[in-house]
Amino acid sequence: MDNAIPFPVTAASFEYKSRLYNAEFNVRRSVNDWLTGLAGFRWMELEDSYLAQGTGAILSTPFSEAIRSHNHLFGFQIGADAILLGRQEQFQIRGVAKAGIFGNAVGQNTEFSDPAGLGTLSAAANGSHTSFVGEIGLIGSYQVSKHVTIRGGYQVMWIEGVALAPRQIPNTDLAGGTADIEAAGGLFYHGANAGLEFAW
Repeated sequence: MDNAIPFPVTAASFEYKSRLYNAEFNVRRSVNDWLTGLAGFRWMELEDSYLAQGTGAILSTPFSEAIRSHNHLFGFQIGADAILLGRQEQFQIRGVAKAGIFGNAVGQNTEFSDPAGLGTLSAAANGSHTSFVGEIGLIGSYQVSKHVTIRGGYQVMWIEGVALAPRQIPNTDLAGGTADIEAAGGLFYHGANAGLEFAW
């Protein structure tokens, strides 16, 4: 429940958005003909936003509350890439696993707007935290030619130790203009993927 809205309301709507950006650079080394180890650097950007807006019950005027949190994760990871089926075949099924401990520069900004009453109130905070990222995937690939391979599979990612926008509500005092950061949130992503791989 959003307890930051300081008056009763007759109507309200809520919107929650999360965006994740990722880039990584890994060095790979073959252990045998089916297993490859990897280690490298990974950067991730997680932006989280929460918006509540509606009409106050007393003056029937509009209000809005916007919370934005950001997470800049960076650090090293290790992992493995294993051929599970079809080692010497045109079609292969591979399993990939990665994990790492990351530094996380976190921040949040909360703004409450009630033009007919309180005006605009805001508070912000920044800090640092330690986060964990784990990822596993099952990938099928078909080598169309010497240089082109079709890939498709399913990936699961778990991120722990991040600042999520709705969890900043109890840590924000808009009346006093002060805020803290709660960075103990976790996210679980999963989904299918498909693509082409070109090798020269």
